[in-house]
Amino acid sequence: MADETWYRRRTWTDEDQSAFFAKLRRSRSGFHKAQYCRIQAYELQQAGNYGAALQLLNFLITGWPNDAQEAAVFQQQAECLEKLGDKTAALDAYRRVFDTQRRKRNSQTTAHLGFGLLIALSPDPELYDEALSVLDEFGSSRSLTFPIEEFKAAAIRALIADAKGSRDEASRQAELALTAAGKTHSGLPRHAKLGLVTTIQSNLEDRIKGIASRPDE
Repeated sequence: MADETWYRRRTWTDEDQSAFFAKLRRSRSGFHKAQYCRIQAYELQQAGNYGAALQLLNFLITGWPNDAQEAAVFQQQAECLEKLGDKTAALDAYRRVFDTQRRKRNSQTTAHLGFGLLIALSPDPELYDEALSVLDEFGSSRSLTFPIEEFKAAAIRALIADAKGSRDEASRQAELALTAAGKTHSGLPRHAKLGLVTTIQSNLEDRIKGIASRPDE
């Protein structure tokens, strides 16, 4: 394995772990150690090894709390916990993201979208207002919004409005979501395809299309 990819492994055998931690011990600073752990956790997360990713993220937070990008780490934890089916722990991890972003105003994530979709798709009526609140709080502070973010925000609002019986608002938001999904340019001259909606989980796509196509009552 090339030296620069030692912290981008997609497997996590005993040999992989020994090699990774040997390299990590020789890293220059807490900042670098934290970064390498988070990147390696992300690679394992993308490979579907959510348990190993969580172990690394916990190791990172415990070992280098002052050097960790806390909001991003907590978001990764939430996403892994969600994939493992631990909804309660995932929601708590998302809330740690929001607590961090309130303390550190320069920390930006898309956790409000993951949190909102988890609640809207579950469904979880007692948490609808919280989902909309964090969407308002953190969605409006994003310096740049990509089509995928526009789609998810509108989809959350459409699903919750529909569940609450607000048919007109649900239909309006569903149309906004489908418009965002149909965009073919990110708005960035040099990165036209960045942040486009390329895939949508089938149950979400079907529900949004159903809300948008529902006849007026």
